[in-house]
Amino acid sequence: MPYSPAMNGIAERANRTLTETARGLLIEAGLPNYFWPDAVRHACVAKNRALTHVGEDKWVPYVEWIGRKPKT
Repeated sequence: MPYSPAMNGIAERANRTLTETARGLLIEAGLPNYFWPDAVRHACVAKNRALTHVGEDKWVPYVEWIGRKPKT
């Protein structure tokens, strides 16, 4: 069946990960549901700045997009 969730497993998993992370952030902080968009945005930023490949240069998506290492 075309356009089924089974056909886009990677995208479905990425969306599920963001949803679960946002839900966990809201529950842990004790915030109401109207903060949902902010929680999803924060979960996405945290995921994009996390290390995804551990190698000699410690590559992160931020470096790829911006062209320099983030100030930490």
